[in-house]
Amino acid sequence: KPGILFGNTYGCGAWSYLWQISVSLSIFLVICLSITRTIALIRPFTKLRVRNLIIAVVLNLALQIALRIGLHVMDVTKIVFLSSVAQCGLIARALPGDKEMNTF
Repeated sequence: KPGILFGNTYGCGAWSYLWQISVSLSIFLVICLSITRTIALIRPFTKLRVRNLIIAVVLNLALQIALRIGLHVMDVTKIVFLSSVAQCGLIARALPGDKEMNTF
């Protein structure tokens, strides 16, 4: 049973977007941390500019949001409650020639 939050299309969509964006953002932040540590090990006295890091994180976040919403607006994906795993998810719509739908 989906419940109050996941039974609503908007609640399910908001949860799905937040979940996927937070996962991809955390992966990107780990990449940024690895790059800055590598630079600090190679050149220990070089001062890193935090402004460049903030710009990269904001651009990545904006790209992730635009990509997720753009795919939904173009009807490439739809948001559904997946009762088999009890969570909301994005489902790729079947295109004319596809035999099955993919979950991502």
